[in-house]
Amino acid sequence: RTLEHAVEYRDWASTWLGTPVEIMADPAGALDGADLICTTMATKEAVVQADWLSTGAHVNAVGGSFADAREFTSEAVARTTIFVDSRESALAESGDLRNPLQEGLIQPTDLVAELGEVLLGKHPGRTSDSEITFFKSLGLAVEDIMSGLYVAQVLDRSSAGTGDRP
Repeated sequence: RTLEHAVEYRDWASTWLGTPVEIMADPAGALDGADLICTTMATKEAVVQADWLSTGAHVNAVGGSFADAREFTSEAVARTTIFVDSRESALAESGDLRNPLQEGLIQPTDLVAELGEVLLGKHPGRTSDSEITFFKSLGLAVEDIMSGLYVAQVLDRSSAGTGDRP
């Protein structure tokens, strides 16, 4: 989270993706007006504030995957419709969810669906354009396996796996 690291990452990502990547001065600026937010911070102190989340945004909260870690304030989480990879794991292991639960800002029933329930059509997912959706991922092994399988299938059907990209 230093300017030097940000510049290094920007240069690498811009080259690898073939598209411009911007550096922002602070998290609030980066989130201003964002429709899609992906967080991967290893932090014990909440960074993302409730008023930084734009109406209709979707959040993929990937970092802070331990009971004593969190990326979002309790108020930020309480503003959202919460989806998880596993209810049981999320309730036990996610500081982003445990803190607002302990503070009474959300209830276990506010974890509206697991990702699998959405993918199987058992839950509709987003229900309005203004809804702020929040997916808390703890990185379960099944997600890694399925992601790897998908990538392997795509590479098997193309010559993309023969280039020098990682």
